[in-house]
Amino acid sequence: MGLFTKKKEDKDTSSANHNNTQPAKQRPPPSPNGLNGISNSSSSLQNGMPSNGGPNGGGYNSGYASDSFSNNGPRSPMSPSFPHHQNGHPPPQSPTSGPPSPLQSRNSGGPPGSTAAAAGLLATPQLFWAQRRILGTNPFPRFQHTSSIIANGTDIFLYGGAQRGISKGDLFVIDSVSLQCQAVAVVGADAPMPKSGHSAVSIGQYILYFGGWDSMSGQCDDTLHVLHTARKEWNRPPLQGPLPTPRHSHTGCSVGTTMYIFGGQLDNFYLDDIAAFDMKTITQSPRWEKLEPQTESPPGRSGHCAGVHDGKIYVFGGADADYFYNDIWCFDPRALTWTPIPASGYLPTGRHGHACTVTDGTMYIFGGNSPDGTELNDAYAFKIHERRWYLFQNVGPVASPRSGHTMCAIKDRIFVLGGESEQTKQEDSALIHVLELCKPKTEL
Repeated sequence: MGLFTKKKEDKDTSSANHNNTQPAKQRPPPSPNGLNGISNSSSSLQNGMPSNGGPNGGGYNSGYASDSFSNNGPRSPMSPSFPHHQNGHPPPQSPTSGPPSPLQSRNSGGPPGSTAAAAGLLATPQLFWAQRRILGTNPFPRFQHTSSIIANGTDIFLYGGAQRGISKGDLFVIDSVSLQCQAVAVVGADAPMPKSGHSAVSIGQYILYFGGWDSMSGQCDDTLHVLHTARKEWNRPPLQGPLPTPRHSHTGCSVGTTMYIFGGQLDNFYLDDIAAFDMKTITQSPRWEKLEPQTESPPGRSGHCAGVHDGKIYVFGGADADYFYNDIWCFDPRALTWTPIPASGYLPTGRHGHACTVTDGTMYIFGGNSPDGTELNDAYAFKIHERRWYLFQNVGPVASPRSGHTMCAIKDRIFVLGGESEQTKQEDSALIHVLELCKPKTEL
């Protein structure tokens, strides 16, 4: 636990400086429920940092190591550092479909819900899309930002991200009713550095930010910043003890008064550790706690998504140097256990850079990058208690393919904010997409 995960390299086939003749080794295919429990950890940590004696060698250097640059220039940490493969393409994704649902088995090859749903065999839930315009100051285009909502609030706090390749350190507040957006001048001497790929969680009237990457300096961050949303003030807690490894493209979730971070990426290392920060300690002895799960952890990954339901954290998807995942894992903070969740129905394909939100016991996911590098615009819902995936029939102006976006739920709406693809670059950046969750005819 808490290990860096780095792809094992073959000197003759995996180096970016060699002419490859064979595709790199890839993971065994997942089991029918889309799970893969093989860990790719290969080094050890001391207090959350790699030890000098580990296979990575040479100890730890803050920021990116020298091998984060290839002959083609710096690799962007906004996506996993995939090895070079034959013809320049990653290996094909392993099959991920589970046992076919009645709709799949009777209507394979056709659009979801066309024949089977009409016959009453399996109702296909509909997802109602609407398109609305941001008013006031437009913070888009941008991707790898965060969007947060405080308890019982209707304002969306949007921070950071990358805009035209430059990491940003600005903060915006969007009124979810009027969609009026304004830039916020935050006070305090301890503002975060410009960053993208960070995490943010809401606890009471506070938003906690951790990690991320600055594309200009190349620095990967390990600091924790706290935003007081009422006073619009930054604070940096005087943390004691060891800090989590710097990272980006990880996830952050809050359960009660505690922030949990999982996974992420530092250069070409993929992390599988989980750490916790309890806001109750902030006025006395603020510190991170490195958790030691009592069961096997998910393989290290970045670009995954996570949400909370009934005090447990659910993680979906992501990628490492070898594999795009479509598995679901559940972490129980009380028992300190990870559990792989078997799932049925329409399993999503493995993906990276997607977004999710959990509301009313359902995890909604949208978009992301596919193994062949194309962006996706499919929408799925995972009914947690049923352990079943649903593929939606879209109604209305569906959002274009994208990755690096965010999703946040307010009442009966889910806002899809930002993200990037070749298609979004041609669109009006002030137009955002909203999912209407009121489904009068078909319920999950």
